[in-house]
Amino acid sequence: MNRLALPPPLAEHLRDSHWRVLVTGAGGWLGQAALELLADALGPDWRTRVAAFGSEERLLVLRDGSEIRQQPLAMLPRCPRQPSLLLHFAYLTREKASRMPAETYIATNRALSHLVAEGGAAIGVERAFVTSSGAAHAALATADDADPGLLYGKLKLEDEALFEQFALAEPGRRALVARLFNLSGPYINKPYALASFIDQAARGKRIQVRAMHPVVRSYTSVSNLLGVAMGQLLADHAPPFRRVETAGDHEVEVGELARMVRDLVSPDAIIERAECMREPIDRYVGDGAEYRRLMAGHGIAEHALARQIADTAEYLAQLEPAQP
Repeated sequence: MNRLALPPPLAEHLRDSHWRVLVTGAGGWLGQAALELLADALGPDWRTRVAAFGSEERLLVLRDGSEIRQQPLAMLPRCPRQPSLLLHFAYLTREKASRMPAETYIATNRALSHLVAEGGAAIGVERAFVTSSGAAHAALATADDADPGLLYGKLKLEDEALFEQFALAEPGRRALVARLFNLSGPYINKPYALASFIDQAARGKRIQVRAMHPVVRSYTSVSNLLGVAMGQLLADHAPPFRRVETAGDHEVEVGELARMVRDLVSPDAIIERAECMREPIDRYVGDGAEYRRLMAGHGIAEHALARQIADTAEYLAQLEPAQP
């Protein structure tokens, strides 16, 4: 198992620091990945430095068997005041917008964000990492459009502004916002193209590419993302507020992605795709220049796409053995 880990200098910096680390949305993809990374960096006593929060109290079990008790998010403002780093992933995702009234979706996400920003400030959070989404681009481009499909992006823009205000409210505070585009790696729980192709190759020996036109993506690993986050939060000097967009080392069309998955997971799998039109091109790729510059600055080795596919496939195989 390729355990999620920080570069040794960053791990040592975290161990030697005074920071408590708060993780919201701890039971989700990024939350569990962050807990594994923090456990590796902090060693046997990691639970004394890390507090996990989510929708309800429950025991979280990581893939190596490590356990931590997740507290309800409402308990966060009741924590003792202590200098803290915040990794904030608690949010109702885009898929849930279609399962509830828009008013409920909006109110719930706004309440979550304000609880974390205001509660965190009251208990000593000084540095925060917050995930946004590439969906914010569409919302910016059509700010006056009432299309429900833009709702998630509009709320993410609100979130970005809220944590910018958090960072600028007091000297010494800072926030890093990452607009996520395409992500890979352990604890993945989204049936997007990468996970879907891996699952199809492992189970049925047949990969179906349903897109009838070019679909272009660029992946970064959850390990690289969290490394950038921790590097910036631990840095001695950084601007109060910074926003980056994620991207990997190259762009990939989903047909090429399917071929890479086949070659790495099941070389005899068949790829099925109807004749692909040239237009329109669906390109969902961030401007990753600043993100990758920060990665290099913190000594984080960028995971090539082939490794990302392998790490993601390894994790999915651990969840359920492939069927013959």
